[in-house]
Amino acid sequence: MVNRIYDLYDDLEKHRIMLSFKGVLSPELIGAILNLVEHRMNASEPDHRVRKRVFNVVMECLQNLYHHNNRISDPNGAPLPPDERQGVVMIAHDVSGYSVLTGNFMAQSEVEELKARLDRLLFYHRANADNERLAEHLNRNRNHLFTFFTHGGIDATNHRAERAIRPAVLARKISGGSRTGRGALAHACLTSVDQSARQQGRDFCRMLADLLRGRRPSLAYLPAGP
Repeated sequence: MVNRIYDLYDDLEKHRIMLSFKGVLSPELIGAILNLVEHRMNASEPDHRVRKRVFNVVMECLQNLYHHNNRISDPNGAPLPPDERQGVVMIAHDVSGYSVLTGNFMAQSEVEELKARLDRLLFYHRANADNERLAEHLNRNRNHLFTFFTHGGIDATNHRAERAIRPAVLARKISGGSRTGRGALAHACLTSVDQSARQQGRDFCRMLADLLRGRRPSLAYLPAGP
């Protein structure tokens, strides 16, 4: 168990996770989280403008989570139980900048209204070229944006997939890439199996050694997992 805790801590450090929280938010807890973010930012970010910008984004996200979770109710108008009013917030920092990720529960009855609001926003033409490109992208993928509402096993974003391939991308940038097609394919296969083993709490090196020593190596040794 202790080793697992250290592995989890190392994983958070590798992905530069500054803060991760899931639970019911209160004004007091929001204040404590903001104090922690300010302390971590003062210790790690020399640019005061960046510190201020990240802090303001985190504060706005937490306030949005708090106000949303306190106004939603069940079909009878009663407040949802605490376990369904939880918010999730995660702050990460890497070479490309800071990421502030938030999430919360949403009543199924509100999904159609959310879709209608998006359609109304996409209907109008935008003068700004960047906004217009974003609107065109959303419009092209309109039928897939809300799949996660109806299929519980699907994430709302591809963030998990991006994080999973990030170590391989960093290795490629540092090494300059594989010199042959076979080398690139071998690296891709090993990286894929390594990530699957990590998600299932398996020891990749030990598993790979068992596979290579087996009379008939088979990837069935690694069952599919979430």
